[in-house]
Amino acid sequence: MKRIVKAIALFVAATFITAGVWAQDHKMKATVPFNFTVNGNSLPSGTYTIRSDSSNPNLLLISNREKSVHILTMAKNNDPGKGNALIFHKYGDQYFLSQICSDLSAMNLSFSVSKAEKRAREQMQVSQRPVSSDVTIALK
Repeated sequence: MKRIVKAIALFVAATFITAGVWAQDHKMKATVPFNFTVNGNSLPSGTYTIRSDSSNPNLLLISNREKSVHILTMAKNNDPGKGNALIFHKYGDQYFLSQICSDLSAMNLSFSVSKAEKRAREQMQVSQRPVSSDVTIALK
């Protein structure tokens, strides 16, 4: 019984510590009207909050409370973008988050091309259709 109480206490303490770290982060919102993929994670359409930790700006928490979606993912620094937007690569009816450009939160990040995105690109090439087009969603 004492072990269970200690485990619960440790879990609660870790939760508060983590919440404190994310409370000091950079945060933005975007409404994405289509299903999309981020680093191999499939996400449904909806309004997302994107946060980066101030101590590690490449670590992102992407969440949609209404749909109970919460993922942690890594991105890499990118050259400063234009404006405040999410940029997606589109292959047929599949969307892959490629970049986050935010002047407001000084967040300029890009994502590596996933295996799923490579497959989608190859399928487009085989079908001899235009390979990709970029779709931009404004940040709030």
